[in-house]
Amino acid sequence: MPHKLKEDRIAYWREYRSRNRDKCNAWERKRYAKNLQEVRVCRAGYARASRRKFKEALFALLGAECAVCGFNDRRALQVDHLNGGGKKHYIKSGSLGVLRHAVKNPSEYQILCANHNWIKMREKGEVGPCQHSGNRAKVIS
Repeated sequence: MPHKLKEDRIAYWREYRSRNRDKCNAWERKRYAKNLQEVRVCRAGYARASRRKFKEALFALLGAECAVCGFNDRRALQVDHLNGGGKKHYIKSGSLGVLRHAVKNPSEYQILCANHNWIKMREKGEVGPCQHSGNRAKVIS
């Protein structure tokens, strides 16, 4: 290693990568393909930890109980958009994007238990009867 100080090494490799962008990108692609399963596990773990962190922050802001019935088992609590549109927001931003937005704008959200969240979706017509089998609900996009 040509540089002993950490800052010098970082600067060296940053410059090296900028001069040899194609070579570095090819190496990264090769490493990614070789370790695909490990990369996926690592990314999934990061996403899970991030969702947990944002959900805990949201519970701290909005309270960790259902706004309707007071149910407080965190495993069954869900983030609900007060004005609807949650499905479109979820499709556009993903679960982590929705949680990030909720932490930044808590006045637009509430915490509901799974039962009350489904009841609300049913009443607003966001879900309807499943076309394929009896009484099961299907999400309408």
